[in-house]
Amino acid sequence: LTDGSTQQGFVSKKTKEYIEMRNLFGQLTKVPLSKVKKEHEGGNSMMPSGLVNTLTVKEFASLLDYLSSLK
Repeated sequence: LTDGSTQQGFVSKKTKEYIEMRNLFGQLTKVPLSKVKKEHEGGNSMMPSGLVNTLTVKEFASLLDYLSSLK
């Protein structure tokens, strides 16, 4: 950002005025574009590696439903 700080999350909405992002905890942040110095798309997922390996099929389906609802 223009103040030297950074924000990390996935973009859920982008308008001419702001970028709306959700962080790892699902918290929503709206950042005015006037305060954005540079955008960068990370190559890594925010989801911990191997997380789904311990989930049942039902739990995994529930996780996908939840993540889809965040849009």
